[in-house]
Amino acid sequence: MHYFSDALKAALSLILSFDAALYEIVLNSIVISFIAAIAAGVIAIPAGIAMALNHFYGKQLLQHILNTLMAMPTVLIGLLLYG
Repeated sequence: MHYFSDALKAALSLILSFDAALYEIVLNSIVISFIAAIAAGVIAIPAGIAMALNHFYGKQLLQHILNTLMAMPTVLIGLLLYG
C-alpha cells in the first residue's frame, strides 16, 4: 500500500502543478480518441444498417465473427494483431 499512496501523491501533484506537457498529452489523447470514435462511427453505422436490412450469402458467418470479436477482451485482440 505504500507504493500506491506514493503514486497517488505523485499523480495529484502532477495534476495540480498545471504542467503544460501533461495537459498537452491529455488533450492529444482526447483528440485522438474523438477522431477514432468518429471514424469508427462513419464506417460502422452504415455497415450495420446495410447488414441489418439486407440478406446476403455469409451473413450468419459474419454475425458470428462480429459477435466473437465483441466478446473478446481488447487486450487479446491487440496482442493478436500487433504481436
